[in-house]
Amino acid sequence: MPLITLAHPKPLVLLLNGASVESFWYSRVIERLAKQRFVVASSDYYRAFPYKTRVLPRPGCRQDAIVDVSARLINTLYDFIENVTNGGCEADASGNGSCEGYTPVLNKDGRDVVIGVVAFEGYITDTKGKPKEIALPDGTFVLYLAGQYNKRARDAYRRTHKSDSCASYVSFHNMTHYGMNDFVSPPESHQVTPCAAPIPTDDPKFTTDAATQNAGVDLIADIINAAVSVREQGIKRAVDFLDSLADQPRVLEAIINTDCLRDHAHSTATSEEIDQE
Repeated sequence: MPLITLAHPKPLVLLLNGASVESFWYSRVIERLAKQRFVVASSDYYRAFPYKTRVLPRPGCRQDAIVDVSARLINTLYDFIENVTNGGCEADASGNGSCEGYTPVLNKDGRDVVIGVVAFEGYITDTKGKPKEIALPDGTFVLYLAGQYNKRARDAYRRTHKSDSCASYVSFHNMTHYGMNDFVSPPESHQVTPCAAPIPTDDPKFTTDAATQNAGVDLIADIINAAVSVREQGIKRAVDFLDSLADQPRVLEAIINTDCLRDHAHSTATSEEIDQE
């Protein structure tokens, strides 16, 4: 899609890694977003293994610590930039502690500076491992993304949408749990990023190639760019792109709530604010 620009600076993107997936495996999506004029911050946050399985840690990888998601990184970054944190947060019920001391970061008007979350096969679960119903703060959106084998991301979308929160959902053909990563496994092995764990729901015989993987990553970056463009300024071309996602050959299903994204836009962009290069 054409590069979409905003009259105001785009929000900072903070990339929270998947478990045992170092940030350099997200290089393509980071670079794609940077070309779309985002500032992207990522960090390899290591912590002691909270659990060990027969799969993790994998041979040749760190045995004492794991790269894992930590919402506390949001505080760390914004505290560094603005030195302002407020509020409170409980660790999620799944017990993985990803919340880890996160507190909402508020601007001078008392509003949360986090405008949205994009989660690739990520969601808060209950004690049985099922997605929980969550209610988002007003003006905040969540975009659930998933590969072709994951069913729970759609359930997470349904439960979030049930709470009248601004939620959307997109699933993709030719993509597994590691669809956002640059790594492509050899044809004879399971598609899984080095040091990470194979996902039982993925087809162990699934194969891909670099061109297919890269095209999927680029599409994800374009979807993020469009969602933010709608949320920030209601850019019509971005709305049209999101509304037509179901027609994309790589898209399995798309349920995009552009109305709620547009409801919180700061302004409506004109055609002059769309860069056609």
